[in-house]
Amino acid sequence: MNLAEIKKLKVADLRAKLQERGLDSKGLKADLVERLMSAIEAESQGIRHNKAGVAILLNSAIRFLMFWCHSSVFHLL
Repeated sequence: MNLAEIKKLKVADLRAKLQERGLDSKGLKADLVERLMSAIEAESQGIRHNKAGVAILLNSAIRFLMFWCHSSVFHLL
């Protein structure tokens, strides 16, 4: 979809497309158009904006910190 096609969409359709992507669907039409366009551009570059990706990243960070803290404690003894 290009910008002209996105601008022609009704607000309800914009919201539905944003919700399909797990994105915020609140705001004025101009905000929704911008948000959807950004998401489509990001998808075309292989970047995913979704909760699952964030959860995986956070889980990895937590595991690293737990490992690091555990290892550091034994070095202090």
